[in-house]
Amino acid sequence: MLEVTWAQYERDSKTFIKKHKQTVKNAQDLEATMTGDIPISMPEEEIQMRMGMGDKIFDAGLKFLNWVQSFIKSNSAGQLIVVLVPFSMLIALGAIVVGSVQGWDVHESIYFAVVSMTTVG
Repeated sequence: MLEVTWAQYERDSKTFIKKHKQTVKNAQDLEATMTGDIPISMPEEEIQMRMGMGDKIFDAGLKFLNWVQSFIKSNSAGQLIVVLVPFSMLIALGAIVVGSVQGWDVHESIYFAVVSMTTVG
């Protein structure tokens, strides 16, 4: 009985170690993906299993996200876009909201939003 128990223990410990190593690898891959060290991707087997139109769109979306991620990290124009697009969207949103509440025309609304957002006034 002792030998059977020992064999079971060795088999269970090998399985546990294998699962632990896989979990650690998955966690490291996830952390690297979140920090941008490696691009977002899917395993090739999973890509091959997806055959529908929605899945092809999903795959194209992942490829586009990888391209955007590499563009932003490697290009100064991409870094500038990351700053300017949200800033201009905030100015536009502020101009639309305040302009519609106050009854201002487009020029007054944009002027007010720019002055408010850039703390010039």
